[in-house]
Amino acid sequence: MAYASIAVNAGSFNDPKDRQGLAHFLEHMIFMGSEKFPQEDAYSEHISKNGGTCNAYTEFEWTNYQFQVTYSGLEKALDMAAALFTSPLLLEDAVDREINAVESEFKMCYSDDNVRRLQIL
Repeated sequence: MAYASIAVNAGSFNDPKDRQGLAHFLEHMIFMGSEKFPQEDAYSEHISKNGGTCNAYTEFEWTNYQFQVTYSGLEKALDMAAALFTSPLLLEDAVDREINAVESEFKMCYSDDNVRRLQIL
């Protein structure tokens, strides 16, 4: 299996005051397809068909995207991942759905003492 991790030097500390959650929202929207691979689930489908997994998370100072895939699926997975960053579709019909997903994740962590401690520090 091959493993890749892509770190973007922008996280929640980069969110504008009037757009809190923007970095996390964009983390979600990036996966909605690219000009080269426009099918919304093409990336995750390719990863899954090649025995792998993909995930992402947004921290305060960076956002990390990662995937694991068989070596036979690696070249296309790298091509697809690159296209997600260079020409994302950011589909308008996915906006409300992804806002709700980010809000749901936020609410799950809202009462977690460890998360709250990190936010204070």
